[in-house]
Amino acid sequence: MITDPELRKMARERKLRLDIIEKDYALGWIIIGIYNSSLSNALIFKGGTALSKIYFPLTWRISEDLDFTLSDKSTITDIPHTLTDELPKIVEELSEGLTLEFKK
Repeated sequence: MITDPELRKMARERKLRLDIIEKDYALGWIIIGIYNSSLSNALIFKGGTALSKIYFPLTWRISEDLDFTLSDKSTITDIPHTLTDELPKIVEELSEGLTLEFKK
């Protein structure tokens, strides 16, 4: 878990506002939560955030969204219902294990 002073230091070093660094940090944990959930085999992480998080960490860009595509190998037939069920569980687990507060 990163501390508040560490987040503030990162914001200064990257010349970004603290809220942007905090959001990027929270998005990273959401990615981990999805990866550790039943959705991990159903969703493919893509887009600019994926490139930034995987190939260019800390050097390329900060994004505000997470883009996923449903895998061809997915057995999920009702993705809206599955996401509606699974995402709150993921957020709840992250909120319990971290000192992050996710607002609904």
